[in-house]
Order: sequence, then C-alpha cells, then structure tokens
Amino acid sequence: MKLTKIYVKNRVLALIGEEGTDRISDENDLKQIKDYLVEIALKNGKIKDLIEEKGMFRSRVNEFNSSFT
Repeated sequence: MKLTKIYVKNRVLALIGEEGTDRISDENDLKQIKDYLVEIALKNGKIKDLIEEKGMFRSRVNEFNSSFT
C-alpha cells in the first residue's frame, strides 16, 4: 500500500510530537531528516537518550520510507 505524504507526516508527528518540526523541509536528505526526527523525539520526551531506543525509532521511521516509495 502506498502512503500519502499527509498520512506519513501525521504518523511521524504522532511519534515525535509536534514541537520542533520547523527544521525539516523537502530540501533535507533522508539521513538528515531521520537525525532531526530523533532529536525532536528526544526533546519532546517520546524516546529516551539510549542507543537502543534511537535505533528502534529509526527503524520505525524506515518503515514509513519503505511504504512510501
């Protein structure tokens, strides 16, 4: 199933919270976007500053990417 940009954006916002997303734009590459999402999720208290949680979070973001392409 192909996902729309709006759906993916809403799912990602649910994961990370809405504060701090102004740094992300279509100009960023995927790695940079993932790094920003991890930073935002940390600041918003959605994940802890642990390697395991960051890795699991990146995996969840990758699921969106593979569904969207």
